[in-house]
Amino acid sequence: MVEGCGESWCVGIDNVDLHAATEFGCIVVNAPISNTVAAAEHAIALLLAIARKVAKADASLKARKWERSKYVGVSMVGKTMAIMGFGKVGSEVARRAKALGMNVVAHDPYASADRARAIGVL
Repeated sequence: MVEGCGESWCVGIDNVDLHAATEFGCIVVNAPISNTVAAAEHAIALLLAIARKVAKADASLKARKWERSKYVGVSMVGKTMAIMGFGKVGSEVARRAKALGMNVVAHDPYASADRARAIGVL
C-alpha cells in the first residue's frame, strides 16, 4: 500500500495508506531505528568486501583459479573513514569503524560535536 515512492526509497509511514492497512487488518508501526543498525552493518560489510577484494576473489575461484596473493586486500586498522552526515546511521557506521581500529572524521552541520567526540570521532 505504499504510494508515491516511485523508484526512491521511503521511510516512516508518510506514504502508507493507513486507512487501507487498517481495513485489511494490517498493523502499521513507525519504528524509526529498526533499519539503522542493518544499514550501518551493510555499509561496513560493503567496505570490507571492497577492501578485501571479495567479489574478485570469488570470481577467480569460480573460474577454478587460486590467486591468493592477488586478492589479499588491505586491513582497515589505521585507515581513515570520512562520514558525511552524522545522524543515526552515520553515527552507527562510525561506531563500527572505530571497532575495526579506523580513524573516523565526520561532517554534519546539524549534529552535535559533543556527540561525535563521545565516540571518538573528529
